[in-house]
Amino acid sequence: MGIDLTDDNYGLTDPNGHGTHVAGIIGAVGNNTIGIAGINWSIQMVPIRVLDVDNTGYSDWTAEGINYAATKHIKLLNLSLGSYNYNPNVELAVDNYPGLLVCAAGNKIKDTDLEPHYPSYFNVPNLISVGATNDTDNLWVKQTDPNDPPVGSNFGLTTVDLFAPGEDIYSTYKNDTIIQMSGTSMSTPMVTGVAQLLRCINPSLTPSQLKNIILNNVDTVSGLATYCVTGGILDASKAADRVNSYLLGLNTKAPYGATTGSNMFNAVKAVASSSMTVDTISLYVENPLSGNVRLGLYNDGGGFPNFLIAQTGDIPLAVSPDKQWASGTISTVSISSGTTYWLAFNFSTSGGPYDNEVFYTGGGMTYSGYYTYGALPSYAPFLSSSFAATFSIFASKNN
Repeated sequence: MGIDLTDDNYGLTDPNGHGTHVAGIIGAVGNNTIGIAGINWSIQMVPIRVLDVDNTGYSDWTAEGINYAATKHIKLLNLSLGSYNYNPNVELAVDNYPGLLVCAAGNKIKDTDLEPHYPSYFNVPNLISVGATNDTDNLWVKQTDPNDPPVGSNFGLTTVDLFAPGEDIYSTYKNDTIIQMSGTSMSTPMVTGVAQLLRCINPSLTPSQLKNIILNNVDTVSGLATYCVTGGILDASKAADRVNSYLLGLNTKAPYGATTGSNMFNAVKAVASSSMTVDTISLYVENPLSGNVRLGLYNDGGGFPNFLIAQTGDIPLAVSPDKQWASGTISTVSISSGTTYWLAFNFSTSGGPYDNEVFYTGGGMTYSGYYTYGALPSYAPFLSSSFAATFSIFASKNN
């Protein structure tokens, strides 16, 4: 997998070295006495070449590259590049990309709130704009030649989300060498590597949830307070701890009985790994479903869901290339470490009522019979035939 969208006939090689340096920061394998250690050693990278041998390119190449990533269902896209010229094709590609875009904020010491840099400027829920800091956690600025203007990280109180280290970063380079490079091109793969690290912990995280986790768990720095949205620097440990604290419902295959409700499986048991508060429940179903859903958190009743603690409102299932998902807020709930809870989803046909708080056996559940919180409904929430539904559901703290 991979594509060369440039016109210099180098194919999927990297004659410039910039892309190789970025890739090393993301995922160079460590603990082998060779070179450097990247952020995430368990990652598959796909080369999408949109910059030529001189490290320049056309915005339309960038748009084509983003579209290619979308068609190949690539979950994370690192964009250590940018332009100050708006291109509607790039904006359309960004709008249509379902994964997480991690974009360099640019290296001209500009306030991008006033002078937009693309694609990092675009305000979409699945895009992170990354600035660069120096070794003292301040804005990276460098004067390389007294006859030339200084270079340094762009900034923007509303258009740069966070910062990451970007000065004199060692990484892989062409011809099997290791060199130092600086810029937001280097800070951006720091964030991409952490995003993939979080996905390794919980593959069900949506792009917007990845973004929220990373941005809500930065290391705040007073000197960056007016330079970016979060006022802080990437903190991999905090972000990973947040994901580890989730209540997780593991992916489980289960049959749905669409006419009688028998063998319906719509709840999973989860044990809190630590005391926390949760305010969001998310569901992912890897089947072509449609309609609305409600998501609920329940106490354990000794092997089955008991009383409802909190429930979302009506949420339409959103469609991504390989799954349907829904995420909704609940009133903030305090969760006790080591306590068992149940997470449940209830569907409605279009315009119809919900199968509320009804749980059935099936899919490897350890209890028998069914438990009904309220009356057993006389209808089924799906239309006709049974099918296997693979789903993941979890509660989290996103705000």
